[in-house]
Amino acid sequence: MAILKDFREYLAEKLNPAQPAIATDEGTAGPDNIVDWKTAYSEIEIVHRSVEIIINACVKIPYLIKSGP
Repeated sequence: MAILKDFREYLAEKLNPAQPAIATDEGTAGPDNIVDWKTAYSEIEIVHRSVEIIINACVKIPYLIKSGP
């Protein structure tokens, strides 16, 4: 139990005081209110950013196209 208590104290120290206000402003996103990937991409910032990171990483992969066997 001491470890759990220490962890809770650690989380309490690291909590940004603005987080509750940010969460209230942002609302919630989930399967009930996001119906397709286009809406998720445009409405949820983390989805948009994650897709952009993956695309940017894939673009940097070198490849060579050869013709014939």
